[in-house]
Amino acid sequence: MTASAAVKHARPTVSVVMSVYSRVYVRLAIDSILSQTYRDFEFILVDDSADPATAALLEQYAARDPRLVVHHNERNIGQTRSLNKGLALAHGRYIARQDDDDISLPERLEREVALLDSRPEIGLVGTQMQLIDSAGSRLAQPAPFPQANPEIQEELWRNCCFCHGSVMIRRECLPGPDPYEESLKPAEDFDLWLRLAEVTQLANLDAPLYQFRTHASSQSSQKRPVQMYHSAVALERALRRRWGDPFPAQPAAAAARYYLEAAVLAFGSDDQALSAASLASALALAPRLLEADEPLMAILSDYTYSRPVEANVVFCEALFTDLLPRSRRLAQLKSRTISRLHMKAVYRHLRAGRVARPREHLLPSIRRDPSWLLNRGVLAILIRSSLTRPER
Repeated sequence: MTASAAVKHARPTVSVVMSVYSRVYVRLAIDSILSQTYRDFEFILVDDSADPATAALLEQYAARDPRLVVHHNERNIGQTRSLNKGLALAHGRYIARQDDDDISLPERLEREVALLDSRPEIGLVGTQMQLIDSAGSRLAQPAPFPQANPEIQEELWRNCCFCHGSVMIRRECLPGPDPYEESLKPAEDFDLWLRLAEVTQLANLDAPLYQFRTHASSQSSQKRPVQMYHSAVALERALRRRWGDPFPAQPAAAAARYYLEAAVLAFGSDDQALSAASLASALALAPRLLEADEPLMAILSDYTYSRPVEANVVFCEALFTDLLPRSRRLAQLKSRTISRLHMKAVYRHLRAGRVARPREHLLPSIRRDPSWLLNRGVLAILIRSSLTRPER
């Protein structure tokens, strides 16, 4: 701990806690907090970088603004443990989060404090988020998070409906000395929301006051299979706390879906052990999970959305052959899934004006699922492509 971490502050209303690993975007993150319209806060920076240049940068900020408290880890210990360290240093009535590659818009803290001050029954508030890329350019606006407690409580069984870096938490609601469960990283935030939902009401503001940066080195990009698996574990634990064992079929199916998605993602990442364990957990919770097209079709649709068709076909062939159980129904689902992938490529070529190219995907699609021949549009494409010279 440095001298700046030992400074004693009068108790602020808000403690903003941020774990710092990379200095690539950290100036923007820090400046976004220092530019807040709300001023009564301390800003706790836990340096987990083990990088002298990053340490020096944080100390420079702390020397200019007494609200900054810097703690340097002796070695890299990861975000989850660093956040628990930051929470232990916090003095505020409210705890706000900020990630080192994101940006808080100027009114974020002010609006969150106003809600918690006026609504004592609420212990956790987040904001809507705006996605940005590595250069800071805005991307498509994601679907909004639910705002009111009843909708959030219901949605939490299906989806983590908070942006972690955007939240503010009433300190008295935090469970135990280490609120983040380190064994569940990088889904420690989802686990915390589920536990908070058991003791307090939750809310999201209606405005996108937090810019979430998507880039290849982010935790969500690199650790998605493990994150999904640990999200499933967190949800299963929450179900057992609430209902005991066994618990109702609908919540069990929600947790099973998380495990199934973890299985698909882990299979795509060549983590066969995690993939098999995830599938086993899914079927233990919901033995009939794979007897309907959903949720497997929805998971595969998301996974294959932006990948090349050829790679998706290979992936699906292997997934149905090497991971999923054998059955006539799943064999039929495999054929329909791969057929749709080929047909998607057909329409992609047509939209690009490549009239003859659809042939290479059209016939494999029809062979996999002959019911396409009942579709007038597909018949027209088949006739047109058969009358068109192949492209060279």
